Amino acid sequence: MNSGRIRALVALSFLLASPHPTAAQQLLDRLAESRQLYESADYAKALAVMETIDPRAIAPDVARDRALYQALCLFALDLRVEAAARIEAALELDPLFRTTVDLSPRVQSFIDEVRRQVRPALANQRYRAGKALFDSGHYEASLREFAVAIQLAGNDRDPQEKSELADVSTLAAGFRDLAEREVARHRSAARGDAPTLPPVVIDQVLPPWPANLPPSALISMTGAFEIVVSARGDVGAVNVIKSIHPVYDHLVVAAAKGWRYRPATRDGEPVAYVKRLTVQVTGK
Repeated sequence: MNSGRIRALVALSFLLASPHPTAAQQLLDRLAESRQLYESADYAKALAVMETIDPRAIAPDVARDRALYQALCLFALDLRVEAAARIEAALELDPLFRTTVDLSPRVQSFIDEVRRQVRPALANQRYRAGKALFDSGHYEASLREFAVAIQLAGNDRDPQEKSELADVSTLAAGFRDLAEREVARHRSAARGDAPTLPPVVIDQVLPPWPANLPPSALISMTGAFEIVVSARGDVGAVNVIKSIHPVYDHLVVAAAKGWRYRPATRDGEPVAYVKRLTVQVTGK
């Protein structure tokens, strides 16, 4: 690997993130010490110096670079588990990052394998973050999270990963479209444009309660589902807000994919729409 480029990357990043010259010089002094230890193959001491830099006091992209640099030191010490944990930390800060330093094929392969293992969890994490922002009305901020989730879920080179991430991709894309619509709607509202008219049900039949579930499960339960009705009137995504029963939830989600609506409209034009549905199961 090109250790000179690593040193330049880390030194520059920390310098740019420092709040004032004194703090910058302190960081550079620690990095210089760590660099000397790294070059002399004293990786443990190099890591100890890096540990004196609080990641909470630096910018996220700088914290990402610090975690990656620590991973390289740990990998050199053949501490694979610890190195993987630091790579995961870097990916949590920036799931789409690509190293800007020259790495040996062995090291790059290790990073790629860690990325592959954590990608489903990161995609789910970013989707949930986007959904939370969407639910709280922060639509523009949610778009960034949905975009990352879609990009993480969109790499389908591995068939197993494709299967695991298909739902995340569908949900994130559906809510991204809705967030874009909401951003446009709010801008339209500010200009005094017409409101959105909700979709009208054409076919929305709930599945029967499964005969193989115990009767005790039929004691007045209420669940909630959120569906994305596309501008075509079909259902593009379904999200369980409040579970009734895992088995029945699955049946509702499957049934919803076949429901049909007259789409929502704004100014006479069909638009996507988030519909919330309350489902109540009453005991016999």
